[in-house]
Amino acid sequence: TGDADNLRDYYVDGKEIVIFKDTADMIEKIKYYLAHDKEREAIAQAGYERTIREHTYEQRFREIFKIMNVYDKR
Repeated sequence: TGDADNLRDYYVDGKEIVIFKDTADMIEKIKYYLAHDKEREAIAQAGYERTIREHTYEQRFREIFKIMNVYDKR
């Protein structure tokens, strides 16, 4: 995926997601990961597991409600 502002705050590049800087970098990484199935599949699995564990709507709502509760107590 492209290098979004805070993407690295949520995923580890090269372990859970692959981030590219520009078109040339993207093409290079596509070629690399097409030739390295096990590594590509491991990154995909790790990214999936991180997403299911930490980035679901349920998790987001818990975080929002937790923040709201803090503000309600003030």
